[in-house]
Amino acid sequence: MFQQETDAGILVCEWHDRLPGEIPAAMTSILTPMLDKPLLQRAIEQLVRLGCRHVHVLLGITPEPVRRFLAEGERWGITLRYHYLWSDRDLADNFKPLRLSPASRYWLASAETVPVLVPDEQSGGIGWRTGTVTHWSGWGCFSGDWLAGLKGVASREALEALLLEQHSIS
Repeated sequence: MFQQETDAGILVCEWHDRLPGEIPAAMTSILTPMLDKPLLQRAIEQLVRLGCRHVHVLLGITPEPVRRFLAEGERWGITLRYHYLWSDRDLADNFKPLRLSPASRYWLASAETVPVLVPDEQSGGIGWRTGTVTHWSGWGCFSGDWLAGLKGVASREALEALLLEQHSIS
């Protein structure tokens, strides 16, 4: 089991991989119950299990359903801070308001995917989809410095390509 000393997470609720004005299917999917719990709730609960007491929630173009569902995080005993994921900015610029400490580690999670078990040490703290090391699961633990260096990376696909390039796991 991969253990990281971190008490903070970043939860991306909507990636900007769609056309402007397109209704985000992710909004309905992350709030639709799957085995009695929405993916959004499963993501928060997994971050809590991983030790996160503070979670930065990156909101997309439909923020209100997420805010209503998560509120302030009190039902999980955590603190939530809401930020907007701006589609005209890369991840490095979107992460600036989070004031990430360069030396600290942060769990980065996608609310649009089923939470993975804790990644093992061989994977470098990155969760890959079961049976493959070519598709990022949407879960991983990264340094604040690495996250701040995501210049030019604005989509989930671009992040996955960078992870594959930097972590050639085979």
